[in-house]
Amino acid sequence: MGVEGQYHWLLQFVIALSLATTLMGISHPRSFVVGFLRSSSIAFQGIWFIIMGYALWTPSLIPKGCFINPEDGHMVVRCRSQEALHRAKSLVNIEFSWILAAVVAGSLLFYLILSRRYAEEAEYDSIVKLVDDDVEDLDVEADTRSFVSLGKAMRNIDLER
Repeated sequence: MGVEGQYHWLLQFVIALSLATTLMGISHPRSFVVGFLRSSSIAFQGIWFIIMGYALWTPSLIPKGCFINPEDGHMVVRCRSQEALHRAKSLVNIEFSWILAAVVAGSLLFYLILSRRYAEEAEYDSIVKLVDDDVEDLDVEADTRSFVSLGKAMRNIDLER
């Protein structure tokens, strides 16, 4: 497997992640976490496509010891030696890792910005409410309206298609 094969193998990993989150969305259609992960993985897939295009078909970005070779009507990246091939594959893996870290950090930053912007003031109720000298228990968790409910399905108004 050459340099292009390494790029495409890593692309298959991202596609598998997108497929897995899409299938999870079938059983959890209102889950914020599943939708957020699916959106992040699709964004990562698009970024990786763009990086592949620049890295594979821009002659100045081809790794040292490799070259663009015209074969069967299209351009292919070939390396002069096994050492150059291993170096190029290692650079692809490092590039993938950096982009993955950037997408994760960007997604978390985006989430934090949204959670701060749409944060709701906490409404505190006592756990025990006195009504006509009777004690009535309140279901405190039933009235949560946070930006994300990780453990519960979202209401229709919270997440719509």
